[in-house]
Amino acid sequence: MGPRLPRRAALAALAVTSATLVGGCFGSFGLTQKVWKFNDGASSNKWVKWLLFLGLIIIPVYSISVFVDAIVFNTIEFFTGKNPMLSRREDLGQGHALAFSADGPDAVRVEHFERGQLVRAFRLERRGDTVTLTDHRGRALATARELPTGAVEVRTTRGDVRAALEPADRQRVVAALQAGRTPGEALLG
Repeated sequence: MGPRLPRRAALAALAVTSATLVGGCFGSFGLTQKVWKFNDGASSNKWVKWLLFLGLIIIPVYSISVFVDAIVFNTIEFFTGKNPMLSRREDLGQGHALAFSADGPDAVRVEHFERGQLVRAFRLERRGDTVTLTDHRGRALATARELPTGAVEVRTTRGDVRAALEPADRQRVVAALQAGRTPGEALLG
């Protein structure tokens, strides 16, 4: 067995993914997110970003990407549970990375890589109001659920509370993810 993914990283992935899975969605608009990320990454100057944004509206790149997402990619996602535009990989530094991909209509597969080699895989699946984190064998490791207050709480299989995301923080994380931020940026930003 390879090195373990730090417990905090696994719990952070569970909390971030739970914040979006518990809320449900009608499609992830992966192509539109990629256009937005291109626009956002084109320059650090807000005026350049704004001018590029106007150009992408006039040409109409944004309109076409929303249309293609709605008609093609979100339809594929609806029927297969996977949006081909949304596989993403997050560099954690020191040779570690996490890859996220849809794994059914209510599940996300999280793979931990070290120096390019897969060392561990997890699955996050929504069942009702609960998201369960399982290992590669399907054994439950932790659960997250939305509380009546709107907070998201992460518990071990023994019932110990390991993390909580209050409603205001949850809204901030969901908004950041919808704006195309990475899970790490969304959670820490």
